Amino acid sequence: MSESDMTRLSVGDRVIDTEDDDPNVGVVIAKPSEQTIADWEFQTSEGPMTTAEMNPEYPADTH
Repeated sequence: MSESDMTRLSVGDRVIDTEDDDPNVGVVIAKPSEQTIADWEFQTSEGPMTTAEMNPEYPADTH
């Protein structure tokens, strides 16, 4: 998804990971406008992780 596509997303929108062979539908729950994916941290079963750690193929400075 391009940066311009990302700006069109709104909280509540349903999204699908088109790079996943067996994707689940997700729901946008937040849009931190000033944070990069390296800043966006969340809890996982393995402890806190960032979106950049979960998606190393994307530049860490992606908004």
